Amino acid sequence: MKLLVDVGNTRLKWALWDGTLRPGEPLPHGGYPWAAFAGQRWPVVQEVWLSAVPRLGEAARWQSVVQAACGVAPQLPRSRAEWQGLRNVYPQPERLGIDRWLAMVAVWQQRRGPFVVLSAGTALTFDRVDREGCHLGGIIAPGYGSALASLLQVTATATPAAVPADPRGLGSNSETAIRQGALFAALGAVEHCLRAPGGDPDELRVLTGGDALLLLPQLPGAWQLRPQLVLEGLLALSEAGATP
Repeated sequence: MKLLVDVGNTRLKWALWDGTLRPGEPLPHGGYPWAAFAGQRWPVVQEVWLSAVPRLGEAARWQSVVQAACGVAPQLPRSRAEWQGLRNVYPQPERLGIDRWLAMVAVWQQRRGPFVVLSAGTALTFDRVDREGCHLGGIIAPGYGSALASLLQVTATATPAAVPADPRGLGSNSETAIRQGALFAALGAVEHCLRAPGGDPDELRVLTGGDALLLLPQLPGAWQLRPQLVLEGLLALSEAGATP
């Protein structure tokens, strides 16, 4: 059995693989993902594959924490120049965020054709791949929640009232106006990306991330919702026997 872990900015998403992908309840970590992992009672597994943005000293920490908790050394993949025909556009491939790379790997494994991946989380990211498997680039922008929190913090008249964003209209007070602004900014960024050069009428549109359901009803065209996309990418690498 394999344990697959996606270390996000606020939560650990994880799943077990025993022939079927079995996602577990995400673990909030409050900025201390190692503590959240160490505090969980994990089943006996033969492999651990973990997606985490590489920062100085963190790989060694994850090696130690996972070894202590699971009794096996984790596989910590990094973005590469190429995987089974999928080609990374970055001049320094390892500088592409591993979550973005794994998301593209997951879609490419399923469909050898043009696609875009929109991840709506702490950051809003968009990546496009053409029908030959060439990554055409992408964007990284503030996610809906990040933009909202930032404006609520710096706007003295606004308070974090529990008023949901409403994609149908404009705000009638500061709180709802800020929410509408954050939502419209995210939707506008996506629309600009879709119009950017390199689009293909046959491209598959894939959506993931914690705010996916908020954006989905307002996005143009048909989108495939894949909430476990990064975990699917980890699984694809592990099943292909890829070198991390």
